[in-house]
Amino acid sequence: MDLEKWLADWTACVDGIFGERICFLGIQGSYGRGEATAESDIDVVLLLDGLQLEDLQAYDEAVSALPMREKLCGFVGGWEELIHWDKADLFQFIQDTTPLRGSLDALWCEITKEDIQRAVHKGACDLYHGCVHNFLHEKDGEMLKAFYKSAVFVVQAVVYLQKGVYGKKRTDLEQMAEGMEKEILSMAKELKGQNEISRELFEQGSRLLLCWTGRLIKEEKIKTTETVSSFV
Repeated sequence: MDLEKWLADWTACVDGIFGERICFLGIQGSYGRGEATAESDIDVVLLLDGLQLEDLQAYDEAVSALPMREKLCGFVGGWEELIHWDKADLFQFIQDTTPLRGSLDALWCEITKEDIQRAVHKGACDLYHGCVHNFLHEKDGEMLKAFYKSAVFVVQAVVYLQKGVYGKKRTDLEQMAEGMEKEILSMAKELKGQNEISRELFEQGSRLLLCWTGRLIKEEKIKTTETVSSFV
């Protein structure tokens, strides 16, 4: 796919609907990182001066004619709502977004070290609960894959707190991660490459995820370097 052309078509499409109401356009996910594959979704960000259901209806109708419509996803919302969003979620949202038009700097200035700590803690709690439920009840290898995909985002936050650098690309993150965080990234890559998850790998992945998230939950606060204070 010619991403530049597709984004130009998408931008022209939303300009035609919303015009000056657009506050920000961006792209996230694997296309934003330059790591997309043929299976990747196209995660775009559209922020308007406000959002009503009629806006979603108009957007849905307009983008239906775009090529690769089935791959289109991402975040559509109002700027004012995002200003008041949970800052623990905003940390990841901002860092993973590549601007196409506009800036998220005003939002980033409001993010504190405590917000990032909470992002780690909240993410670990959700994954811990999901891992236990899946192991006891669902026993689903694909669900475990999804948990590890989410775990990568938690690793990004942990590494940022430790080193003051956000590993947006997976290769960069793997070089910076240490200890159990590095093990989580390695397991995420191994699971992603499997069409079917064996019982042995399912148990191995569940054990690692449970131990890692349990440690993060009990620690609650990640030791940080002085570097971080210059970013938040």
